[in-house]
Amino acid sequence: MKDYYTIKKEIESGKPDPVYFLFGEEPFFLDYLERALIESVDSDTRDFNCDILTAGENDISTILERAAEFPMMAERRLVIIRQAQRLTKSGRDRLVEYLKNPAETTCLAVRAGKIDKRQTFYKVLLRQTWFESKPLYENQAIEWVKKLFQPESTLSHEAAVLLVEQTGTSLWTLFHEAEKLKSYAWGRKELTADDVGRVSGMSRNIKPWELSDAVGSRELHRALSILKISLDEGRSPAGMIMDLTRRFFILAKLRALIDQGISARQAAQQISLNPYFSRLYLKQVEGYTMEELKSGFEMLCRADLQLKTGGMTPLTVLTLLLVSLARRKKLN
Repeated sequence: MKDYYTIKKEIESGKPDPVYFLFGEEPFFLDYLERALIESVDSDTRDFNCDILTAGENDISTILERAAEFPMMAERRLVIIRQAQRLTKSGRDRLVEYLKNPAETTCLAVRAGKIDKRQTFYKVLLRQTWFESKPLYENQAIEWVKKLFQPESTLSHEAAVLLVEQTGTSLWTLFHEAEKLKSYAWGRKELTADDVGRVSGMSRNIKPWELSDAVGSRELHRALSILKISLDEGRSPAGMIMDLTRRFFILAKLRALIDQGISARQAAQQISLNPYFSRLYLKQVEGYTMEELKSGFEMLCRADLQLKTGGMTPLTVLTLLLVSLARRKKLN
């Protein structure tokens, strides 16, 4: 077994192990390791060198064929098997055979939920590099959520206790509640139990366009807060992606015209943008290059596909999407 940070460091160094077995009941760390694996594949060749397959939806022959393929213009390719617990007996046997001599140019990540370690199939997987993501106890969740605020600010112990009591120990849920709290107390160095109480009592009347507004303005904390509330209120995840796609389409049209040397005001007029919204859109487009907008469309398409295939929860898919769309590139 290796811990989360060791595996993440290996992946980010560009020298992953040939096989990873990632499993457990707490999806937060598993989602982030999967994300790190995907981002370790060069974006220019990712379509050729990264396959994400779900057991039960893809047969073992397809999975093993992808694992045996040679990478294109890269040192290795990535194959992720989700929900490995759904593999049939024959599928498990064939995967065990593959593990005896895994392809040197493939990184295979096998992901599962709760498993029975006594089963032969899992005993074989546990001989590989593995990580188990266990649910945190309440005291562990309290310390974990406090670290989410560091080093920019400090969450008092009493506030962390209250947050966990109100939210529970699900890390994705805690993560979203922490982001809401950060957004509420933006710029403050110390956050207290009173802040937690005020945020938990905030109005949940979110307008449909507020999410795309927050993402377009690259206000990640606000976007994540709106996402959690919108999902809690039963809003359609696919509808949110459609709204975001529409926003990026408008920004891309503006950016294309502005890059041609047309003034921002004329660009807004040419695409018949409502004057009421033009100031906001023109301000937002200043924060995006055409390359970033094109990349945004790819992320939106990928997220839409992930929602349809059901490999991850809508909360996870949309959280990772918002982080990718709204975060700003670091300056060199």
